[in-house]
Amino acid sequence: MVAKGRYPFLTVAYAYLDKKAKWFDAATLEVKKRNARTVQVVLTKLREEGEVSTTDPRSITPDDIVSLICYLRDEGKEPSYIQKLLEIAKPVLATVGNNAFTQLELEGYELPKRVRKELNSLSMTDLQQIQTAAQGMEGWWGDIARFMTFMYPYTGVRPSELRRALVQDINVRTWMFYVRHPKGEKKYGEKRTVPILPPARPAVLAFLEARKVGLNGRECDILVPTLRGSALDTYSENVWRRIKRNVAERAALPEQDWSLRSFRETYCQLNIDRDKNLMSAVSKAMGHGSTNTTEKYYGRIRQEAANNALVASWESASPGPTRAI
Repeated sequence: MVAKGRYPFLTVAYAYLDKKAKWFDAATLEVKKRNARTVQVVLTKLREEGEVSTTDPRSITPDDIVSLICYLRDEGKEPSYIQKLLEIAKPVLATVGNNAFTQLELEGYELPKRVRKELNSLSMTDLQQIQTAAQGMEGWWGDIARFMTFMYPYTGVRPSELRRALVQDINVRTWMFYVRHPKGEKKYGEKRTVPILPPARPAVLAFLEARKVGLNGRECDILVPTLRGSALDTYSENVWRRIKRNVAERAALPEQDWSLRSFRETYCQLNIDRDKNLMSAVSKAMGHGSTNTTEKYYGRIRQEAANNALVASWESASPGPTRAI
């Protein structure tokens, strides 16, 4: 690969990702490309300020990598976010024979790692506030907004898993949703069927009726099709986010405090709060290989609930009150 042009890092990164494209689904590939663009932007800024020697991946030094990490830390970026950027930078440098990352590791430099993150699940009050905001939206985007603000928190599916679904994936007789395009479907993702929980069902029926009216007799397999013009297609990830932003503008909650992913975390936490013994079922529905991923990144038993469960367990088995010594 040859690094060239004004953005040499991005040139090599795109070439690398294009070669690896068959290993990623479309959404994952776009995230990796977005992370590559971020690395290029930061490197360019640091090069202009004299903090790194180059933006050419063939010549980036261990000191340049440290400068990149320090800048991101100073900007308040979380270790997990920095790690994601390094996860694209590291193979890009290796592709052109640059072993700067290996040199750092041999010198004992520890790269940022993911840490147990604070969860961002919505409270029931916040969720209802968002759903109420969607109620006030007009047109087809309003129909979609009302649909997504109920489907996501009551199925636990990923944003792309709903966005890319087909209409036959929803079964209103059994109230099941078939996840046709799971994350990592080309490598490790498995298609699965998840329940549409009762609070979402009226919104699903309302959306399907609005969809029928919008299509006006046209045949279309896409669950949430674009209705503008004659073409019927799947919405892009960017437009999907714009619909979410429109909801955020109408809700009194700051947009940066919640995202489409927050609905997935909310699904997890709502079910665990309902019954801590649902963890395995929740993990399975969310498409996780184990409950470790679910607990680490999406939801876990709240401290108060855990304390109460421990006390209740001991008190139920205790023969009588404990005497002070």
